[in-house]
Amino acid sequence: MRQQKTDKRDAAHILRLLWEDRFPRRWRPSAEQRDVRQWLIHRHKLVEIRTRVKNGLQHLAMNRGMRKKRQRWSEAGQRALRELAMPGWAGCRRQDLLETLAYRDRKIAPLDRAAEETAQPDKRALLLKTQPGVGPITARAFAVTMGEASRFPRGQQVAS
Repeated sequence: MRQQKTDKRDAAHILRLLWEDRFPRRWRPSAEQRDVRQWLIHRHKLVEIRTRVKNGLQHLAMNRGMRKKRQRWSEAGQRALRELAMPGWAGCRRQDLLETLAYRDRKIAPLDRAAEETAQPDKRALLLKTQPGVGPITARAFAVTMGEASRFPRGQQVAS
């Protein structure tokens, strides 16, 4: 079977859509929305690094017999982790990971506050926060990613 060239047909179809003013408009986020996306992506990357650091600390603790699960990240759990006997490079690694964890927490905290503050005036984000399990970061990220819901004629287009 031969492949049919459709350039002329496609061009005629695009011209007809433009002539009838039915050519679909492409949505582009505003500069402010693009900026919010950038800091949300930045925060997400920092959280990924923090998760890797916590996984490394958990691995060290479990190798030494400390099984506290979520309690490990409380103040008492972190104190117990610091007091664990880890000679040699394990102790050095633990110290580096704890310093990195503290640094990442300091870097992520202002981004969390900014998410909370910018979600307050955004009515779409406030509406999303009424759903169980949706916090300010998820609400703000969804609102700036999807834009205005009115640009979708049907709900199926939102999902696709």
